[in-house]
Amino acid sequence: MAQHLSPSDSTPGGSPRPTLRQRISHLAITAWHQKTLWLGLGLFLLLAWQVGATTCVFRSTVGIPCPGCGMTRAWLHVLHGQWCEALWQHPLYWLVPPVLITWAAFYRLLPRGRAARYSQSLLIAAGGLMIAVYIIRMILFFPHTDPMTYNHQAFAARLIRLVRQLVLPAA
Repeated sequence: MAQHLSPSDSTPGGSPRPTLRQRISHLAITAWHQKTLWLGLGLFLLLAWQVGATTCVFRSTVGIPCPGCGMTRAWLHVLHGQWCEALWQHPLYWLVPPVLITWAAFYRLLPRGRAARYSQSLLIAAGGLMIAVYIIRMILFFPHTDPMTYNHQAFAARLIRLVRQLVLPAA
């Protein structure tokens, strides 16, 4: 039985677009070929979580909060109707849904090349805003106000303490 494809079902070169099943299969094969990488990454994340006492890999490793620190807590506050607390945890929590919806709309409604350009501009603008807010939060709140606190259990903090003990032994 012949399969009839509409113009939207093919790529610009004329070949049919891969089905969802083909995409998932390709992703599984790629992940299998990179199993050492994924296993190592998974072990690192598990170690960072266990050693650093936080789920943020950046904060577990370096000790300082990442630009997204407080985002999960902000959304948890939103789910409980605590809007002011959500803004306190991360002032840009509200930015996530519009960016994701806009990004998905670009790829659904626009030709692939134009969608890529627009989504890149969107992500650069959102990322720039996140970095600007991060810098302001670090200046105003670090290291004494939650969620912008220093993690003394981070890998880097522990390493620094160890080096200090080795170089400057207690008298």
